[in-house]
Amino acid sequence: MTSPVRDRYTFGRWMRAAATVLPPLTATEFIIRRASGSVNKRSARRTKRRRRIAAPDSHLMPTLAVDFDGTIAHYKGWAGRGVFLPPLPGAADALRALKEQGWNIVVFTCRTEEDELRAYLVAHGIPFDAINVGLDPSMECSGKVYADIYLDDRAVTFRDWAGAPDAIQARYDELAATHALDYHVPTVTTSTGDSA
Repeated sequence: MTSPVRDRYTFGRWMRAAATVLPPLTATEFIIRRASGSVNKRSARRTKRRRRIAAPDSHLMPTLAVDFDGTIAHYKGWAGRGVFLPPLPGAADALRALKEQGWNIVVFTCRTEEDELRAYLVAHGIPFDAINVGLDPSMECSGKVYADIYLDDRAVTFRDWAGAPDAIQARYDELAATHALDYHVPTVTTSTGDSA
């Protein structure tokens, strides 16, 4: 009996079967294998063809978790449940462009009124794949939605712990100056029940 590697017919048949079962390479894996010479032009064409066929699968595309208030829509502090301000200029166009580039878009927000939020996004032509839930159940382990990139108006990009406290304070001061944090000011109640 010949081994599958030596018998070209059997090996070719095995490779075709493996191509339908094996997951497509990510872009990074493809570049690394191509640079190292372990992917030839013929298998590169096959990989591209497999990726085109598999492209609709959400786990193959990068995911953007985007905040709603202050990022997609104007925000001037909490105004109440179901109160939605108009979209920020360019938000719908930018998210549509990202969607066309193959990004999954998850709206990640503190709001709980999902039906109203869904209607708002549809009415303003803002693309989204999900609201407050991840697209890959295998990556869900807590309340945080898994994403490749998080876009939020209150975020501070982490570089290292040495600069983090200053960056956090600077961002807080910036938000406080625009009164975006007004609803966060706690009222202190004394033991007699009077507000301080």
